[in-house]
Amino acid sequence: MRAFSFFLLAVDSFCRSIRFFWCASCVFSQEIQQKVRDQTMCSVLKDITRVMEKIYGKDIYPFEESFLQKTLEKRLSLTSINNFTTYSGYLSENITEAEALFRALTITYSEFFRNPLTFALIEQLIIPVLLDEKGKSGRSEIRVWSAACAAGQEPYSVAILLDELITARGSTVSYRIFATDFSATDLALADKGVYDFGAVTNVRVKHLREFFTTTGEFYSIAPRIRAHVDFSRYDLLDVDLFHQTIQEALDGK
Repeated sequence: MRAFSFFLLAVDSFCRSIRFFWCASCVFSQEIQQKVRDQTMCSVLKDITRVMEKIYGKDIYPFEESFLQKTLEKRLSLTSINNFTTYSGYLSENITEAEALFRALTITYSEFFRNPLTFALIEQLIIPVLLDEKGKSGRSEIRVWSAACAAGQEPYSVAILLDELITARGSTVSYRIFATDFSATDLALADKGVYDFGAVTNVRVKHLREFFTTTGEFYSIAPRIRAHVDFSRYDLLDVDLFHQTIQEALDGK
């Protein structure tokens, strides 16, 4: 009986060992497969980036790899192509697809007070500190650059907070926001400053009342806010232009 019990324990121990090594093998195999997929994807992205630059003169290298991959996956679905290698060949021979891919990568999206935590930090810490420093230094203007501003939601959000805090403090400090984007279409919308109800769902009721005017179902940015925001076209992917802008800023131009 004892021998039989010992035999059962030995069998159980052996089975546990088999399961352990089988699980470890599966995990190891999955890790290898993931590394292979990552290497393959890296190679594909490099190939597509090279095609876009050498054939079409469009530099997509600065885009984040994860964003580029998601965009490519959408293009594969829309073109009914089932793998990236085939898509790369298709892309190299199709300028229409190259333009569609570039548009998909540069599409802009934003909303008012898009990231609540970020704007809470701006409102509660950053702006008060800036106002204090401007007051002490005797400088009278806060300047803000809103890059990739889309249809203006971000710069107008910042302007609302600045205007509200400056007024609440009775401060003489003024502000100017320089908002830039690559899309001329979005900049035209931003300059108008007119939005539907869906675009202002993140805006506090008191801000809607004070900083917007309503016309039917549309909300327009108050003129006094628009007067502090300047919109212009700027390509963040133009490295030479970016360096030139930084140098001019350093030179005080």
